[in-house]
Amino acid sequence: MRKTDLTVKYFNSGMTGAPQISNNWDDLVTMLNACLVNGFALKAIDTLTFAEGVATATITAGHAYQPHQVVLVAGAEQPEYNRSSRVLTTTMTAFTYAVAGTPVSPATTTTSLSAKVAPLGWEKPFAGTSKAAYRSKNPQSPQNILLIDNSLKTPNYTAGWANVGIVENLSDIGTIVGAQAPYDPNNPPQNWKQVTANQWGWHKWYHARGGQ
Repeated sequence: MRKTDLTVKYFNSGMTGAPQISNNWDDLVTMLNACLVNGFALKAIDTLTFAEGVATATITAGHAYQPHQVVLVAGAEQPEYNRSSRVLTTTMTAFTYAVAGTPVSPATTTTSLSAKVAPLGWEKPFAGTSKAAYRSKNPQSPQNILLIDNSLKTPNYTAGWANVGIVENLSDIGTIVGAQAPYDPNNPPQNWKQVTANQWGWHKWYHARGGQ
């Protein structure tokens, strides 16, 4: 079996099926859902075969996965096929990846065989309209939450930014429990609420910004 390290995954907007950030409210949440939790570029696999430690997935309609990209295969009755793996080689209609054991070839399924770009393996414990909270499922992580508010603040705001912060915990999407960063003890809600005119939070992700 070829040993590979899957701790590092990479994404870019040029990948087929990758979510795109335009100047729309909720685009950041949509992108993070795909990269952190759900994956993207889901494709149906037509045939899945095995020989000499390598599985070959054929997608006759084309796939555009890239070598070294981590792809998640699912749906096979033989569990050896169902895994996140780094792509070894590709053609326009097939890709290969390493498999342990000696599963039956070709793979069989009671549902359907599929592949997609593997997400980072995070979870989304809380969500609201254009808002989301993300947390790593790695038990070695500190389990802090990345909190995103990508919602329209007032009718006069144009799209282009989202409030972001790190929080210790939440009881719901709008209620922070414990520590948070950034934080001003003199204005506890400052990062999430409009506390003065023309100011709504101070720790932001910007897609577009006019002026200085």
